[in-house]
Amino acid sequence: MAKSADQFCGNCGNPRVVGQSVCPTCGGSYGEIYTGPMQIIQNPTSLPPTNAPEVAPTFPVGRTTPPPQYSGVMPTIQPTAAPSAPGKPPPLRKIIIAQGAAIILLLVVLIAVLLARSSPTTSSGPGTATSIAHVSPTLVPTATATPAPTATATSQPKPGDVLCNVNVGAWTGGSGDWKLLNGRLLNDGTGGGGDNGPTKVAPCQLGNISNYAVVVKMQIMQVVNGYTGNFGISVRGNPSSNGWQGYAACVGFYPTCNGGASLTAIRGNTSASGAFTPGTAVHTYRVEAKDNVINFIIDSGLVVTLTDNEFFTGSQVGIWCEGLQMEVFSFQVFAL
Repeated sequence: MAKSADQFCGNCGNPRVVGQSVCPTCGGSYGEIYTGPMQIIQNPTSLPPTNAPEVAPTFPVGRTTPPPQYSGVMPTIQPTAAPSAPGKPPPLRKIIIAQGAAIILLLVVLIAVLLARSSPTTSSGPGTATSIAHVSPTLVPTATATPAPTATATSQPKPGDVLCNVNVGAWTGGSGDWKLLNGRLLNDGTGGGGDNGPTKVAPCQLGNISNYAVVVKMQIMQVVNGYTGNFGISVRGNPSSNGWQGYAACVGFYPTCNGGASLTAIRGNTSASGAFTPGTAVHTYRVEAKDNVINFIIDSGLVVTLTDNEFFTGSQVGIWCEGLQMEVFSFQVFAL
């Protein structure tokens, strides 16, 4: 929308002041059109030269003096500096070198701390300690520790634990009728019976263990004396001044071992027997001594049971053979 002419001074062009009919700035009347020359100043901070020809001013109608002009100095605008370009990042080689130097410095500090902690001190009086100068360590050969002997457990073993496993191929000792041949344990049948204990004592250290089972695998090869031939296993044996005492599990031919298999308390008063014929086959003989009960088991079958209150202790175990040639394949003792 165009502005009406009477709203501006026709002389100086200032807006009309409400309630005034004449411009208070120059005295010009409102409603006239300002026709004076427009002067364009190229450089407001500089003035025209003094020797330039003067131009007579032209004033609007009804005015004999020029309108007031701004006599101050235009401020000089300083150009804004362009932002500097970002700096070029340091090369990768310099970064790696700097990080390596930092790591080396950290390691040096850690080593110094560890050396300071490990340096010994000597006491020079109550409440004081004097540091000893650090000396480079000298390599000293480490002494090999000798393992301490294992203590023997006093508690009873668990049922089924192997207490003794005799290498029969290297079982030495015993009476002269026992012989080793190419890793085999043989008997020639010239020895005595088991009334005086075993003729070949097993190298088993049973200590105070009284409940155990002796398991022997044996085979009769031939009978030398059919009337007195017998062999057997001794358990809970205890050699004494009055003679060997303990229990004997016997296998034989008539009339020995009561005609088959028997259990007898040697130097005792009880015995029991059962029917069994060994023949020349390989058999597994097992004698169990537990509390006051003795069981004689052959090839997993119970043949004889003896209950007796005479011999509750005795750690000697072994075998004997009389009037028979035979071979022993294994001898073991298990906890009950």
